[in-house]
Amino acid sequence: MPLLREKETGAGKFSLICNYPSYCRHGETISLSAESRWYPPKKQESFVVPQPSSTSLALNRARGLSWAGGVPALVFLLVAVAALWVRPPLAIDETRYLAVEWESYITDNHLLLTLNGVPYTHKTPLLFAMVEEIWDITGPNQMLARLIPILFGAAAILLLRVLTGILARDEGEGVLPVGQPHWILAGLPMFAIFGQAFMFDTMLACGALIAIIGTVTAAHGRMRSGLLLLLLGVSLGFASKGPVILLHTAPVALLAPFWVMGELPVSRMKWTLLVVAAILGGAAINAVWVVPSFIEMSKSSGWELVWTQTFGRVEGKFGHPRPIWFLFALLPALLLPWTLSSATWSRSVWRRALKSESVRLGLVWFVSALILHSLSAGKQAYYLFPSLPGAALVIAGFVESAAAERKDALKFPLAAGAMLMVAGGIIFLAGALFPSQIRATFGFDPATTVLPPVGLLLCGLACWGIMRARDGRRLAAGAIVGLVAFLFAQMSLAPIWQQNDPSRIVQAVPGLNERPVAWVGGYNGEISFAAARTTPIDILDDTSQAPAWLSEHPEGVVFSHVDNTEAPVTGVDATFLRWRGHYLAALTREKASE
Repeated sequence: MPLLREKETGAGKFSLICNYPSYCRHGETISLSAESRWYPPKKQESFVVPQPSSTSLALNRARGLSWAGGVPALVFLLVAVAALWVRPPLAIDETRYLAVEWESYITDNHLLLTLNGVPYTHKTPLLFAMVEEIWDITGPNQMLARLIPILFGAAAILLLRVLTGILARDEGEGVLPVGQPHWILAGLPMFAIFGQAFMFDTMLACGALIAIIGTVTAAHGRMRSGLLLLLLGVSLGFASKGPVILLHTAPVALLAPFWVMGELPVSRMKWTLLVVAAILGGAAINAVWVVPSFIEMSKSSGWELVWTQTFGRVEGKFGHPRPIWFLFALLPALLLPWTLSSATWSRSVWRRALKSESVRLGLVWFVSALILHSLSAGKQAYYLFPSLPGAALVIAGFVESAAAERKDALKFPLAAGAMLMVAGGIIFLAGALFPSQIRATFGFDPATTVLPPVGLLLCGLACWGIMRARDGRRLAAGAIVGLVAFLFAQMSLAPIWQQNDPSRIVQAVPGLNERPVAWVGGYNGEISFAAARTTPIDILDDTSQAPAWLSEHPEGVVFSHVDNTEAPVTGVDATFLRWRGHYLAALTREKASE
């Protein structure tokens, strides 16, 4: 079908009517005089604009609605990098992974990972190996280590742009605008929060996206290249976080007959066999590090690394036990602000959106991950992070379907975002202007400067202005303002970040890199990297063991979590620091007893 069709309106005038509502504004016409035609003037009854290729159509949409594919990735990257200077690495996850990386660096062994000298088999070594390669050049630097997951987060946005471009090229008429899904992904608060954390989920998301790109490519007829990408994506995901990559890729690939519009290039049986072979091949590639890891560690530790660290969570062996409905209950919050959109609850919008292959793909992707993770005993909200691109595809389809029905899917999300930003700005501004009253009333240190709260207020006002722009620009502008507002919010929380900065512990208790140290309860690497520890820390079961330990280590210090500033045991001197909503007591030998 041609992009435009001509309709004569009389008096030598013609109207060009767009056949692609998702490309032009709904019902848009372009009036031309007979002299304005851009072909050699001939006496013709009518004319047809030549049909553009599917690739050029996708590129035109990209220029008009998404600016350039790298813009949302660049905005996310800039905001996340700026946040590195605002927020320190936080316990328990980020300090733990930095501690594991530090011990890998000082032992020069990234295959046998350790935490406090004990084999650490809860994560695969790819991220740690990448950080170690950088540290070999620059020296230990927590900023550079935390930058790597952020780069993968930006890459995930770009990969979603690639996936959407493939769908736009192959799906043809009625495809959702190329520019929407990756702007939606970049603007999701959940993506912004966990996309800048020193964790493994951005790497896992990239592996899942490469695998899904391969699946779509193969399903559309390019079998060899598609299956190769599926293999490589599974391989990257396996190396990033282990077999959990299968929860985000295998259902999409195996259920392709249910979301592909049209016939598969091969029979369903052959498709299933080829997909399984590609997935197994991707897992098998990881033998290049799995086998050496087995050699470095004991058989039981090696098995924990490649199997138990994933399926142990399915059985709930590693904590985070949640009821089966936990992720479903969190879903409205995880997909904010889009759960506030009227399009989400419109039956007609659902019917129209489900005609799109992109939406069907996104639903299978996100919902299958949601169900499989819900069936696991241990679960966390960020376990769904690698499937957020699927949710972005679905949301983009709803936005497009709502626009086709002359419904505004962006109004309520933008309004809710504006109100939240303004409310947050007012609260933080009140804290900066009246710190003593806020501290006395709410028990925490408020923002120390008015600039971030004012910036948050301005972002809220900008959201109100964005509501008047065109849909494509509103989506992009809303995502940018949301990311900038998220940065201002983190800046406003600076006093809280300072209270939870591991370097404060090192500054308050000198000599932690050399003196004997004990920790009461679970240790998550809180001071290993910050203090540059080269020897393990002793773990005590109870604070009552502190006096005996200190008598054996007169120069040592015992750290214990307490609820108040009273010495938890007698016969010790105590220094207290605010830490993670409570206090961290640094216990030393009583000077009077020395």
